[in-house]
Amino acid sequence: MNVMSVRYLLHICRNMPQLKSYVHVSTAFSNCNRSTDIDEIIYRPNIHPSILIQMVEDCDIDLLNKMSSVITEGFPNTYTATKGMAEYLLKEEGNLPIAIIRPAIVAATWKEPFPGWIDNYNTTTGSIVAINKGLLKNVLMNEKCFAEIVPADVAVNLMIVAAKETSGSNEITVYNCTSSNVNKLYWCDVLKYIVDCVKKHPANDILHLPQVLATQYEWVFNFRQKWVYYTFVYPIYFLFGKKEVPIGQIYDKLTQGHFLFKKFTCNQWEFNSDNVRKLWNSLPPNDQNTFNFDIKQINWKNYFETYHLGCKSYLLKESVETATTSRKRYARLVWIYRFINFGKWITFLILLLRGSGLPRSVTLKMRKVLLEKLLKTCPDVRAVYILIRTKQGKNVAQRLQEIFDSKAFDRIKVAHPALIKKVIALDGDITLPLFGLNSTDINLLAENVSIVFNSAANVKFEDPIKYAITTNLLSVRHLIQVCEQMNKLEAVIHVSTAYSNCNRSSIDEIIYKQHLDPSKVIEIFNNLDDEIANKICQTILGDFPNTYTFTKCLAEYLFMEEGGNLPRAIVRPGAVTCAWAEPFPGWIDSWSAWGGLATAIGLGATRHMGCYSEIATHIVPVDFCVNMFITAARQTALNKSGTIKVYHCVSGGASKISTGTFSKLWTNHSSKYPLNNMARIPSVRCNSSYFANYTLSLWDYYTFLCPMDYLLQITGNKPILRKIFRDFSLNLKTLQFFGKHEWEFSNENTMQLWNSLTIEEKKIYNFDLNQIDWSRHVENYVYGLKVYQLQEDVSTLSSARKRYKKLLWIGRLMNIFKWTILWIFLLRMSGQCFTIQNKRIYFISYVAMFLVLRLFGFSI
Repeated sequence: MNVMSVRYLLHICRNMPQLKSYVHVSTAFSNCNRSTDIDEIIYRPNIHPSILIQMVEDCDIDLLNKMSSVITEGFPNTYTATKGMAEYLLKEEGNLPIAIIRPAIVAATWKEPFPGWIDNYNTTTGSIVAINKGLLKNVLMNEKCFAEIVPADVAVNLMIVAAKETSGSNEITVYNCTSSNVNKLYWCDVLKYIVDCVKKHPANDILHLPQVLATQYEWVFNFRQKWVYYTFVYPIYFLFGKKEVPIGQIYDKLTQGHFLFKKFTCNQWEFNSDNVRKLWNSLPPNDQNTFNFDIKQINWKNYFETYHLGCKSYLLKESVETATTSRKRYARLVWIYRFINFGKWITFLILLLRGSGLPRSVTLKMRKVLLEKLLKTCPDVRAVYILIRTKQGKNVAQRLQEIFDSKAFDRIKVAHPALIKKVIALDGDITLPLFGLNSTDINLLAENVSIVFNSAANVKFEDPIKYAITTNLLSVRHLIQVCEQMNKLEAVIHVSTAYSNCNRSSIDEIIYKQHLDPSKVIEIFNNLDDEIANKICQTILGDFPNTYTFTKCLAEYLFMEEGGNLPRAIVRPGAVTCAWAEPFPGWIDSWSAWGGLATAIGLGATRHMGCYSEIATHIVPVDFCVNMFITAARQTALNKSGTIKVYHCVSGGASKISTGTFSKLWTNHSSKYPLNNMARIPSVRCNSSYFANYTLSLWDYYTFLCPMDYLLQITGNKPILRKIFRDFSLNLKTLQFFGKHEWEFSNENTMQLWNSLTIEEKKIYNFDLNQIDWSRHVENYVYGLKVYQLQEDVSTLSSARKRYKKLLWIGRLMNIFKWTILWIFLLRMSGQCFTIQNKRIYFISYVAMFLVLRLFGFSI
């Protein structure tokens, strides 16, 4: 309204041939995002007005409301922010004789039409009336700040004179209509003048004495408001006031109004008003008398007395004849207030004395297993094209060689080395249209490719929103562009995540319609810079925990909407872990999600997780995911129904495993395959309380990790435990959402896909999670972490197990020492309060402490 209406009005004014001046009324706070000085110039806003207007036209109301926090950054509300944008729009598109008037807080009139005239409760008027009635005892303000109050007739006179002065000029002139620069007024003065006026001219039905306390702290103000309301205002008004008046709603509006005005009552600015003074000095004496806007002439004490009387006369409709009765009522209230105040604090004193009171689509890992499986089970395939981008100074050929250097391809390189040559790497980038492929590569794909697996994505949960949209959402549009060029295409498999709809508790194998259109999201964020995009990120995410799940969700819908007639399907894997059988049991080479967590636990860098132990993890082996990709591709190519099938690849029902069970199995199997460089025995404790998890993690950090790192540094080794702990803590903080929520995943499509396979195919492409022995899988996981992830030689197992036994006893002794120190400290603290006569009490309490610690699951 404040921006678009200016554009509409400018269009109308351009069609006025006799237009001489256009006066735009803004506000002195249109640039209140600035810290101190505000000159009589037009400042550039955070967002260009044209972009804002485009967003208003393209976006729905819900999306605009979510982005309002960025649009109003630095501003207390949309009014002041859009007023500043409107000024800039006038500068950009005006080209007319324009004057901009910036009045501050407009209040009752000074002289015209009558002294103190007012007809609304806006700005300070509502508070003055509430103080007059005895409803308001607290205000949210800094008493030492300037009160930028301007009488309404002063602002009107300035507007008229500015219109005459602007006539015929093509330059925009700005006038700051404020008081602090010429006739300083502080909020403490305002409160004093109002209270004195209420004592002198009380309202007819005043309920409380005019005593007002000011604070700039919201929690203090809120507490005082509720205290006064429940201990005085409501009981008194209920007994003696008008029952039909909604006193609660009125009081809530007063409170909310103070929060809205906090920016103006708790801050101050230096306003330059040279243009206003210059305009005033240019007027002859007669015009100065007729159009007086010289705030310097105002006597503030007299002004607030007329302001107060104006509220009584024009708003409250109180007659002058009732003044004597009002003063008598006020005198009685003085004594009533003294008795009530005394009783209130006695009641408070009595009450006081009584004491009232992990889930990621790990794409590189999947890509290696998928590539190995295709080469091994589909030897007749003519070629496998993979998209690789140049990274960290390494070209496509070098990065392809790094993939084949992985142990995942050891068997193929020995048994069928010729199959490796079928893999062709193309230099491309998923963030570019057509993946940045040249025309030769596009033609190559168009004539040869029949199956497409899209597992490329950005798997970092907390990446900036624009980058996540580019890699996870826009890349799907680029994928569709490439696939539309393929003449022999039979299936496109898009790898999403089981948590793409984690804002729901029950998730079916369907694509859910989202409240945000993916195309509009791409368009909007394409026009925003990174800083603004990151600021509105949390608002846009809504009930999604991170940018990864949000963009994955939108990518599915975009894949359905823009895919046209492409034969396509979506697979949603859960939290991907090591391989169950292929290429080797326990194979893993990724540090993300469960790989990083397993490493931190295995090395002893952490022992605490913020999650519920009984929550299902929905983990799935990486080779099971790959087997489902391949079978889904075949089924999509055979059916060609045109509908998109969605397949859930998650553990659940009889095949699910809880976080607590997984942690116990990991701890048990760690003794069989201990890591060479472990700092202590692996142990995991699930803490449902954030406070408990944070406290125990800090205790662990300062009582073990720091001393151990210092010891490593002294002995000439690299101190890594604290770094691993910090990296793990950031990762775990991101994963806490998934550790404290549980979902029900349907699997009808997945079961149909499984049942469509022959017995032989089920052996080759196994993805039946009911067949998994989780104890065996976790044992393989521990082994894979040591051999494949950390690349420790199997021959070092004997020495690692000896180290494990030593660390087991060292850990026990350290725990006994640690808890003994705590016991001594508590015992000494208790000795200051009472004396223990029986020495056996010391021993009994010592043993009892260890029993309690064991009962609550602490390691001893």
